[in-house]
This record gives sequence, structure tokens and C-alpha cells, in this order.
Amino acid sequence: MQFYSVNDGTLAPKVTDPAVFLAPNSCFCPVRYYADIPHIENFNIILHLRDPRDVLTSLFYSHAYSHPIAANGFNPSRVRRLGWIRNGIDSFVIEHASVYFDRYNEYCDKLLSQNHVLFLKYEQMVTSFDNWLNKFISAFYFEQKQCTITDILKHSNSFFSITEENKYNHKRQVQPGDHKRKLKPETIEFLTDKFKTVLSQCDYPLH
Repeated sequence: MQFYSVNDGTLAPKVTDPAVFLAPNSCFCPVRYYADIPHIENFNIILHLRDPRDVLTSLFYSHAYSHPIAANGFNPSRVRRLGWIRNGIDSFVIEHASVYFDRYNEYCDKLLSQNHVLFLKYEQMVTSFDNWLNKFISAFYFEQKQCTITDILKHSNSFFSITEENKYNHKRQVQPGDHKRKLKPETIEFLTDKFKTVLSQCDYPLH
């Protein structure tokens, strides 16, 4: 199976080009926004989402502290980065909320109810990895699936273990509900109201 990923640069320059998705027996991931894939109904799609309030919380720490600067990628000025830190997390998540609402709304509108889409959650992955993995791997066609699952589970204890939260680490903390620990009540109320329809569709709590 040919693997295309935005993380290693093989897909990033082409993700807006529908032709790239015509490659047979291939896996494309992660695609971090809805892509207009030709004959999308013929693909097995895994829609893997996280509570958007936690996504925005995590995004602040990534953008402000841990994400490495790259000339052709994430490349804010030092002044802008310091501005995010100075203004604080609540200002940041409010500023970025609309972009992520649009993204989630498009996922829900175009993918969530489709028969060829497997909907999984980040929260399932970090709290019940073995159950999540069995569901995740069902989207792929290959022999000896159980051997693959068993091999992955041998190493899974280290996947989500963090002894101490460090804002400068890429894997800062993994537990669901971080927005409740980091944001002001009025900011949480703003986000919950803004994402209300998305949260309901994805079966996330509104409190």
C-alpha cells in the first residue's frame, strides 16, 4: 500500500490536486481539512476527530510554544508568537474558533453520515486504545489483521504516557477535557455555543 502523508511532504504539495487521489491501493493521511476527492464514495474514509474545544486549547500551546518553525510551513513572526503568549490562551482560542468551526462543520455536513465513513474519536484512542484500534483497522483490507493488532498493542503502553505536562513538548498532555482545565468559564461558554451543532452531531457533551 502506497502511503501519502502531509507530514513527510509527499502529499502536501498535491492535496488540492484531485489527480493525486487516483492512485490505487493507497493510504492518504492525515488530511486535515475536507478535500474534494473524485469519486469519494469509493474510498474507505476514517473521520478521526477530537473535541474542538480541546483542539483549540492544544493549538494555543503548539503555536505559542512547541511547534517548530519551518520556512515553508508554520512560520509566524517572533512578534506574532509573543503576541499570542502575551494575550493569553482565551484570546487565542476565540480568534481561531471560526476557522475550526468551518472545518468541523464541513466534516459533519459532507462526511459524518456517509456509509463509507468510519467515525472515530481521539478520546476513544487515548482512553480505550485496544477498542479504538480494532475499529480503526477495520477500514483496511489486508491479511493477518489480528497479528498486526497484537503487535501494535505490545507497544501501546508508551503511546499516551506522560509523567509531567510540559508546554514546550509536542506531546504536552493527552487527557480529554483539557479546555475545562485551561480556559475561563466564559470562554468555554463561548466555544460551546459556537460549536453547539457540531458538538451535538459528534456526540460531545455541551457542558
